[in-house]
Order: sequence, then structure tokens, then C-alpha cells
Amino acid sequence: MKLVALAMIAVARVAAADVTADLAAGAGDDTAARDGYATATASVGARLDRAEAPLAARAIDARDPDTGSAECCVWLLTGLDPDERLGAGAQASGEVRTSPAGTTAVATGDAWLRAYGWGVTVGGDAQPVGGLRDRFWRSGRDVVDWHTTFDVAPMWALGTDTTQVMVIPASITVGHRAAELAGAWQDAGWDRAVDTTLVRVQRRRSTLDLGAFHYAEWGVASAHAGAVEYGTSATTFDVDAFDGTWKLDGARVTLHARFGLASRLPVGAYVETGSSEATSGPEADAADYWVELARRGDDGATQVSVGAGSWARLDPTGLAADTGQLATASLARRVGGVELTGQLATGRLRRGAVSAYAPASVAPVGTTMWLGRAEVAARWHAARRLELDGTAYVERSDRDDPRWLTAADGRVDMHAGLDVAAHWRARR
Repeated sequence: MKLVALAMIAVARVAAADVTADLAAGAGDDTAARDGYATATASVGARLDRAEAPLAARAIDARDPDTGSAECCVWLLTGLDPDERLGAGAQASGEVRTSPAGTTAVATGDAWLRAYGWGVTVGGDAQPVGGLRDRFWRSGRDVVDWHTTFDVAPMWALGTDTTQVMVIPASITVGHRAAELAGAWQDAGWDRAVDTTLVRVQRRRSTLDLGAFHYAEWGVASAHAGAVEYGTSATTFDVDAFDGTWKLDGARVTLHARFGLASRLPVGAYVETGSSEATSGPEADAADYWVELARRGDDGATQVSVGAGSWARLDPTGLAADTGQLATASLARRVGGVELTGQLATGRLRRGAVSAYAPASVAPVGTTMWLGRAEVAARWHAARRLELDGTAYVERSDRDDPRWLTAADGRVDMHAGLDVAAHWRARR
């Protein structure tokens, strides 16, 4: 604690404070609320941080005694992100939708502290909202969760101030979910995740991870089938042989590519014997690959990206796993005081594994599904602190979004909606 206090004192002497607030009111309509709804949103954020010292200054280095240049550097237990910031911050946001049919609300928030490549983030969600790129499509409806992530700096690294080779940067996440059922809160499982990279090669305009591992156990409510307990978690495991990002053409073009193996293990039998525990069940394995190209216009007013590759998920019940292919595209353009954005994600999934405890309503192995989402939005800076925006979307999926006033029933279905809102924004 003394070291943390000293770090915060050092930050406060030279750091910049940033406080933001956003209040909005609007209206919308979607296929789950045909009478329309009114919306109210609010968000606030604050941070106190400063830029870290240059990479060479963070190192235990060997320098040429005549020129003072860094011929070789050694870093121990410190971050090597050139844009690393030292400090602390917090943010929170929430949205309420109400109509004659009912009211729903979502909220999220987190607080973070970072110093020298180490960090901790503590966050929570009321009815967490998911997306099509999630590894597990579980619903956040009537769920409250909290989670803590610890960022671990590389154990050591070698290189110069332009090229670094680092070993085992990692992050560890622990979380818990509680669900409201029949008017009472019940345990809905623990989340545990570890993300680590064996070797990372970093240059000024490229980063290459060799041997990246992403392991997660996703908490679900446990249940019993006779004498056998099943549940507690579903598992995802991704291993990337390489995962690289390169900035080309004067950093106007960014190329991202990865290749590896993805495994999805639905909820299975859970057996605890003495001090040991084990789970068993089917799994779906597939190649994990992705290529994405993004380009920023010379004037910075236009950004476009396209990507394609593999797709793997656990279905909303956690009792089935699907693999397939996905394509994405996005466009952002600023025209005067108007910002226009568009996003598209569409692909095909094939059911690869079904838990032995799945009910008959869960589609069998071999079932194929075409899923996707398209969204367009416009934002107009009407005045210094006033913005008007509108968003329209159409989605075909089997996921449940807790912002929808009517819960999804687990079948692949079409959802569409339109929102307009006025925002008052402040920053100091």
C-alpha cells in the first residue's frame, strides 16, 4: 500500500485530470416494444493520470559510454507499452427504457489503477449487455455481476528502444454472477479467465504475439440430474500460434491477422472427490483464424475496415457449442459537424457439440444458422455541449439483449429498432 500511495503522489504532481459527464433523453421503437419507449441515459467518468517514462528510461540498460545510446536494454517486471499511462480512474453509465409494456434498465461501471505495466480493474454490471463477438452468448437479463481483472507486466524483456522481445505478459479475471429468480437472488456461478502470451515482439509499428492462450470458465447456475451435479461453468479455450498487428503506409493502414485453435466446451457433468474436481462432456474444436484491414483517410475524417475469419461460441443456454465463419465491415465518416457510422457483421454457424443435459428444445448437432447484425448511426454536434443522434439496427440471432422490453425465447429471430436522443455533454 505504501508503494501505491507513493506512486499516486508522483502521478498527482504532474498528471492531468479529466472529468466527463453525459445526460441524454430520447425515444425509440423496436420489434420487442411495438408501442415505442422513452429512454434516459447518464454517464460520468473521471481520471487522473500521466504518460509513463520513455521505454529506455524504464529499463535496466547497457549504454555506449561514448554516445550514451542504448545498445541493449533489459526490462524486469515493467510494462513496455509506449502509450502506457500511470494513474487511476473510474467510469459509470446507465440506461432506462420505459413503455406501457414495462421498464428495463442496464448499468455498468468500473474503477482502475495502473502503474508501471501492472494494473487492477474492479467493475460491475446490472443486466450486462452482450454482442455477436462474445465467446459465450449467455443472457444478462435479471443478472448482476462483478469482476476484477489483474494485469501482470512481462516478467522480463530484451531489446532496444525501438524493438523489444518480452516474455509472459498476462491478465487474470475473477468474477461472480447473481440472478433474480422468482423474486429472490440466487448464485449464478463464478467466472475465471487467464490470458497470457509466451513471447511478444514489439516494434514501433508492429506487434507479434507468439503462443497466446485465452482460457475462461464461464459461471452458470448448477443443477442436478439424479445423483450427478452438472453446471457450475462452461469453458472456452483459444490458442493462437501467432497474433499480429502491423501499421503500414505511414500508419494509415492497419493489418491484423491471427491463426490458432478454438475449443468450446458446453456445460457438462461436474464431479468433486475430496480435494479434486473434474468436468466431462463433448466439445467443439475448429481452426481459429482472422484477417482484418483498416484504413484511415489522410484527413482523419474517414475510417473503414473489413475483416473475415472463423467464428466460435457457446449458445445462450451454455448447453451447445457452434463454429463457423464471420465477416465484418465498418465505416466512419465525419462531414462538417455530423459523424456517420455503419457496422455490419454476418456469418454462418454450425452446431458442433451438445451437452448430454440439454433439453429437446436445444437444436441437435449439425444444425446450421445464419446470424448477423447491421447498424447505422448519425451524430450531429448542434451546439457546444448539445448533440443529437440517431441509431437504427436490424439483427438476426438467438441472443437476448436485456435492453429489449420483451425477452428473447432462444429461437433464431429478427430484431430491429430505431433510437433518437439529445445529449448534453460536459468535460473539464
